[in-house]
Amino acid sequence: MSYLGGVQPIFSFGQSGSVRVELDKSTLPLLARTPGVMYVDRFVQPTVSNDIARWVIQSGDTVNFATPVHDHGIYGTGQLVTLGDTGLDFGHPDFADPNHTTPGPDHRKVKDYYSPPCPVGGCNNHDDGINHGTHTSGSIGGDDGVWHVYNGDASGSNGTTGPHDGQAFDASLEMQDLSADGNSINFNSVTDLWQMAKDRNSSIHSDSWGSCCNAYIQESADTDQFIWNNQDFLVVFAAGNCGGGACGPVGLHTMNPFAEAKNVIAAGATFNGMGLEDVADFSSRGPSADGRIKPDVMAPGVSVWSAQGADPFGDGTSYFQLSGTSMATPTTAGAATLVRQYFMDGWYPTGSPQPANGFTPSAALLKSMIINSGREMTGTGAYAFGETRYPNFDQGFGRVTLDDAMFFAGDARGLSIDDHRSGINTGDTVTYSLAIGDPSESVEVTLVWTDFPGTAGCSVCLVNDLDLAITAPDGTVYRGNQYTGSNPGESTPNPAGRDATNNVESVLVLTGVQVGLWTISVSGFDVPQGPQSFALVMSGGISTNRGVIGMDRNVYQSNATVGIKVIDTGLNVDPGAPDTVDINMTSTTETTPEVVTVTETANSSSVFAGSINLVNGPGNPGDGLLQVANGDTITAEYYDNDDGLGGRGPTTDTALVDDTPPVISGVGVSNVRFNRATIGWTTDEPADSFVSWGTSPPFPDSLSDARRVASHSLTLRNLLENTTYLFYVRSTDEAGNTATDDNGTNFFTFTTPPRPPTAPASTEWPTFQNNPPRQGVSPSVFLPPLTLRWSAGPYQTSRWSSPIFADGTLFETTWDGHLRARDPYSGTIQWDRKLGFSGARTGTPSFDNGVLYAAFAGQSSDQLYALDATTGDTLWVVDRSVGVDVNPYLPLLATDGLVFGLAWSGEIFAIEEATGTLAWSYQTGDLPWGGVAVSGGVAYAGGTGQLAAPMLYAVDEFSGALVWSSGVDDTIAMPPLVAQGNVYAGTYSGTMYAFDAATGALAWRTSSFGLLDFATPAYDGASIYFGSCGGCLLGPDEYVGLDASTGAILWRTPVGPVGVSVAYANGLLYGDSWDGNLRVLDPLDGSTVAIYNLNAASTSVPAISDGWVFVQNNNGNMFGFLGQVAVGVLVSPLTQAQDSVPSNVVSYRLSLENIGSSGPDTFDATSTPGAHGWPIAFYQSDGVTPLPDTDGDGVPDTGTMATGAKVDVVVTVTVPGNVNPGDSERSLLTFTSSNDV
Repeated sequence: MSYLGGVQPIFSFGQSGSVRVELDKSTLPLLARTPGVMYVDRFVQPTVSNDIARWVIQSGDTVNFATPVHDHGIYGTGQLVTLGDTGLDFGHPDFADPNHTTPGPDHRKVKDYYSPPCPVGGCNNHDDGINHGTHTSGSIGGDDGVWHVYNGDASGSNGTTGPHDGQAFDASLEMQDLSADGNSINFNSVTDLWQMAKDRNSSIHSDSWGSCCNAYIQESADTDQFIWNNQDFLVVFAAGNCGGGACGPVGLHTMNPFAEAKNVIAAGATFNGMGLEDVADFSSRGPSADGRIKPDVMAPGVSVWSAQGADPFGDGTSYFQLSGTSMATPTTAGAATLVRQYFMDGWYPTGSPQPANGFTPSAALLKSMIINSGREMTGTGAYAFGETRYPNFDQGFGRVTLDDAMFFAGDARGLSIDDHRSGINTGDTVTYSLAIGDPSESVEVTLVWTDFPGTAGCSVCLVNDLDLAITAPDGTVYRGNQYTGSNPGESTPNPAGRDATNNVESVLVLTGVQVGLWTISVSGFDVPQGPQSFALVMSGGISTNRGVIGMDRNVYQSNATVGIKVIDTGLNVDPGAPDTVDINMTSTTETTPEVVTVTETANSSSVFAGSINLVNGPGNPGDGLLQVANGDTITAEYYDNDDGLGGRGPTTDTALVDDTPPVISGVGVSNVRFNRATIGWTTDEPADSFVSWGTSPPFPDSLSDARRVASHSLTLRNLLENTTYLFYVRSTDEAGNTATDDNGTNFFTFTTPPRPPTAPASTEWPTFQNNPPRQGVSPSVFLPPLTLRWSAGPYQTSRWSSPIFADGTLFETTWDGHLRARDPYSGTIQWDRKLGFSGARTGTPSFDNGVLYAAFAGQSSDQLYALDATTGDTLWVVDRSVGVDVNPYLPLLATDGLVFGLAWSGEIFAIEEATGTLAWSYQTGDLPWGGVAVSGGVAYAGGTGQLAAPMLYAVDEFSGALVWSSGVDDTIAMPPLVAQGNVYAGTYSGTMYAFDAATGALAWRTSSFGLLDFATPAYDGASIYFGSCGGCLLGPDEYVGLDASTGAILWRTPVGPVGVSVAYANGLLYGDSWDGNLRVLDPLDGSTVAIYNLNAASTSVPAISDGWVFVQNNNGNMFGFLGQVAVGVLVSPLTQAQDSVPSNVVSYRLSLENIGSSGPDTFDATSTPGAHGWPIAFYQSDGVTPLPDTDGDGVPDTGTMATGAKVDVVVTVTVPGNVNPGDSERSLLTFTSSNDV
């Protein structure tokens, strides 16, 4: 901000990331449009964020402190929970095993201790700081004193001596150490965290860390993606500690972005013990960025007792209290662990443990149970910041109270669940009957589904939209999340609206609960990524004698086996043996029932199972088979003789018979590139996707997607270039009917094009960092010392804009709105255009095929120009009406007939060079920054993280289709470098990343540098080189060399703050900095070879060509330095143009100088006429005497010239008399050294 006149800057280095600076009011518009001067806190370095809590989350009983879950023997036994935290002092009595001093499979508590892939120095093998991870671990599974028995008291009076066992004290733990300082949380990818836990058979992950505030970031999407693919894996995140203003904003919209993932549980904090009705003032508030209800639930997070570690100085033995959503999170994860054991040990549906009834619950079911257990809070902070309803953005669905959802034998409050794995599609409805016999209990129904991931920065993140509806016995309808009122809040009868935002829907009826049968329906309103599984939890005064029947699928083929299940607690006739009951099976074809006997799965399990085979044919009653035909409806009927309500009658379930395979049409190929292609087709019903391909059958490769959709698209990757492939597609519907389209056995075909060649380094410097792959290299052969041959200016400020050299002309922009063309060897201005308003920042222009492309800030709209590079005449100009709001502050790139840039409106874009029309745009959802790099048919650019998580994007060069995107830790303010199969980009947090150019997979990242600003690395074939600006925020001011393959640091050279890229030529590096010097460095060790004073700070990339180094300083001065070349000649001016009439001789005067250090030289003069072939002649300086041939080689020459000698040559072009108006001729003159061997 110094260039805006800012004084007294104050930086906040906490979670807020704010900057305070005194500025003149007139500079605010520029500041507002300059993310480079902001500290962007969209992805900051994440940081960390029982006795009493035990009864709070189990019963909320403030009189008797009841712990009904533990009282029934559910302690977390057999469960394995992973924590991602600062580490664990596993020598503390809560965890210590005297027989195994280190974690491992045989350790009594800690089964593993490890760090997922982590930045160098970011993680270690012990806890640090206050031992945050030891405290959170104790809250989940600490087990001191007598093992496997709860030790503690309801008031926490054990104090520092303890013990204070955890919520799931008999569970096993694993620790992922994510910190080396006890505060910062470090990892390469959240997916690594989840996958490594799952690989170790852990299904609950507790995460008491995060950042601020209020965004669906890439890590949120990655987490949702992982849980979508692994639907038994539950993640619990801290809501964050930003609600009270610790991070800047106060109140609403302060949610931890990691907790904004749709499929996690976000845990907010209540006071502990008797303060359980009060929300902790620090607890972050929702909603999510797209308006979803967050936090999900609340748990004690104030003055929570747990283990106090002593790492790394020994083993702790005492206990202490901590506060934060960091404490509420393991408490909630511990509660989920108890619920998981409840289902796996078979407590449902009878309320007593029946191993035969055990099953593995989905993450959606665990989340649904936790939310269903939530009680409305009514104390301080429960209705703060304008919230007047329940559920709300202060408390979500309330505080966890497990006994409200978990049913045990003898409880008045019953439970009915459906962990519906097969899922539903658009238009499908699943219906349930719920017998309510006790109207004194509220009726609460909670629907949760693990949704398909959204896109980072999404404004509407819900993908699959389900609806929950409940109809009371009198016909009153209640719909999901349509609540009214507070203290108490409950569902609105017969509401007009529906929820299209959340993947959690709840109905709560407190008043007017009716005895009788309630009907619950779950419908697929819009399921583009189906089928969508879900979990439904129904609790209330349920009559458990009400029997239910269900088949194991919704659709069957006519030769399938139908699985049937009946649940009815009233059928336990003989507690000592499995009972049986008969049910009836009918179809549209066979209307006389086939009787099927279903058998209790275990003694007193109340669950009865059986099956019947289907046969396609006419009905044949009594044969033990059910005859069906395509299109039939199958009905399973169980007659309940005692429904618990004083009645009897049938209960049914239906399914369909489907023998018709999907109809495949429209098979096609799109986005064919040298290494990939997209195969698409449609089906007339939802079905899965499969494609197999190869160069000849049988095909070795295949790709599939189990989601059932009507519009199919699979992208084949890692293809060979210039190769013809054959393929076929296949789709299978829900019933199992399969359709294959192989183009009538001929197979479909496509051919990949050749891989686009990597452009060689231009002998000139036509764009930012020279050439389209942006490798920062010039093939020019010269050495220092450099001689300043000319300088020009000063003009108004020129920062972060660099000169380019193309077609024999040097081009520059300055903040007075001018674009100038100069003779590069004298600095003489050839033309000058004022295209922007004064005071506005300008970017680096780009040159391609005789046309210069430059963008400028306009008074009402920023504009992009195409100019004739020779004359400066405008060929076309576009503003935001073209379809994107061009950002003129950033470098442009012109190549392959397109002009690439970034837009204020959030797009990466390409504009046709020839016409100025928009070729394509890709909306990032963020403010993209830095610039675009193009290589191998892919365009790469980064984002700021202002509006969405900071990302590096790869899009197709010619269509703009997204190829991949990968998250980074902060703003990318540079065009990426593409080299040796990687894409390199650095961030404001001082991290240099390398991603696989084809897939976006992280190759490596290296941190600890200063802010990386327009610091696109230069690449020499093995290493990359760049500078960092510690003075811009934090970190060192230096130049750095890294191994391009590994990211290992080769050398670091302290200099002034560096805010620009370096250039590489002839084995040396050239770079400038804010200290006002142009430096020449040896890339082997970073040592300084030479320094040249530029009289002011510089943020200009040197442009290098033919031994020249051109550079600007921040005051708008331009410098032309000439290096030492063995052989060389300066020809000035490099380009000339004149108008003429027919039958005329046009003369041009050239000045030649021998700049070769090898000594006297003679330069032959040759010409290449243009398209018309107009004659060219060379003369001596008098314009009359023909240029002689002094060395006898048959070519006119300059004669012998000593080093430094100059000579003038006159060149004439004869214009014939038969020319037409508008004819033009472009001829090339070449002067060749006799010494150049």
